[in-house]
Amino acid sequence: MQALLGATLTEDLAFRRADPAAPSRVVETEIDTLPTFGIIGQRPLLSGPVAELGFEGGLLVSWWDDRAMLDDGGSPSLSLRTDVVLTELLVGPFANLTVADAVRLYVGGGPQIGYGYLYSETEVDETSDSSFRLGVYARGGVEVSMGDGSYFGLGAKWTRSELDFDAVGDVDFDGLQVLLTYTQTFGGGRRDAFGRY
Repeated sequence: MQALLGATLTEDLAFRRADPAAPSRVVETEIDTLPTFGIIGQRPLLSGPVAELGFEGGLLVSWWDDRAMLDDGGSPSLSLRTDVVLTELLVGPFANLTVADAVRLYVGGGPQIGYGYLYSETEVDETSDSSFRLGVYARGGVEVSMGDGSYFGLGAKWTRSELDFDAVGDVDFDGLQVLLTYTQTFGGGRRDAFGRY
């Protein structure tokens, strides 16, 4: 079982609201970095002396909030609050490679279901919306054995989910997740130096 903690780095993702009385007056919030945490389990199906193949599945959650104000001399001033929560349920094949009996290299990828929740609020109204959409992911990383079947390392995951919100239309969550990882194996019997049974 692998626990993950890090951040999602997004590209050019912004939310805008216009003044109903003067549509040229627009206030905008932007996504930069979303804190991210999750858990992923791996089930080997084929195992050799230094390699494993199998399937993995897990859940990751990212969230973000931002507030912006437009004070351009118009009346009234405009403010916008935006809250976003993104949940990713993923499943796909993975491969492990053991190096020097103590370092684990892994890759994985496949489909994921993205669920997004969006809340926005201005002086005159507030809206909330949610969306499900099928996406894809690819990930990899390296971990070092800490003994007793546990490992610590660094991983990266590319994620893409296009979510459709009524208030703002299609939103592409397309970004790189940089994650610290902690993995603990479970089982019984004799372990080797890498913690495998």
